[in-house]
Amino acid sequence: MDRRGGYPPGGGPYAYPQSGYQQGPPAMYQYQQQPHRGSAQGYGNPYGQPLGTMRTNMGYQAAPTMGYSGQGGRGAGDSRHPQQQQLAKLQHYLGQVLSQGGPNALPYEEQVKYGVRQHVLDAVGEFPSLSVSVATFTHNNGNNVKILKLEGTAPMYYQGQKYNLPLTIYLLEGYPRAPPRVYLTPTSEMVIKSNHKFVDASGCVNSPYLLQWAYPSSNLRDLTTTLCIHFGQDPPLYAKPPNWRPAVHATALASGNFHGYGNPMVSGQPQPQPQQQQQQG
Repeated sequence: MDRRGGYPPGGGPYAYPQSGYQQGPPAMYQYQQQPHRGSAQGYGNPYGQPLGTMRTNMGYQAAPTMGYSGQGGRGAGDSRHPQQQQLAKLQHYLGQVLSQGGPNALPYEEQVKYGVRQHVLDAVGEFPSLSVSVATFTHNNGNNVKILKLEGTAPMYYQGQKYNLPLTIYLLEGYPRAPPRVYLTPTSEMVIKSNHKFVDASGCVNSPYLLQWAYPSSNLRDLTTTLCIHFGQDPPLYAKPPNWRPAVHATALASGNFHGYGNPMVSGQPQPQPQQQQQQG
């Protein structure tokens, strides 16, 4: 029996086990999560530990430079609901980073910055385990750009059980006129399902909502909601089978210990099949 709340190895879809209200994934499952050092009251601009850069078929994903965590602490004397406090702090943080000029300026058009801020607030309000940061994204042509990034988990229901999908959402320069870049970020114990309809071997997501993105109606909250629905119908992550190994031609390197990230499973290896989760005794 798997005490983590997921499937036994090779036994079915795998995502973060349900971890409680606004708690996010358990510490042992954190993948590229920022250790929130923050300010004395648990918010401000916490800095994450330096992370490695990993290559995907769509570009490099680099370490965050600063960020706001949805898990922030409560300020002294603040009697508001915790989620209201967090959204107020996030609103303040977004106002700061979106108003910066010079070399720290984010690349979004001035006339859409209010919409960008509202999209992020709505998404975190609906999915409070998401954290927000400013990250450096390196395109395949070598150009670096500082953009907003949302990272955390979103709930998925499969066969009546709740799982938390690890997601990373990059708001590239053209956002919100152009769709964001979305990746699944599996841990070392997960493997991406081969030939998934909406997820390639690198974890890059191309769902119908992204492909049909239409400004100004499309937004992050609805995008994340549709992903939860699609992935509940066809889970994209599985527990890594005991005999799983990365393809011998693997060249992608990722931070953490998921050495086969960005590459398909070995040819001829049996595909894990979904089955009902074992109940804890």
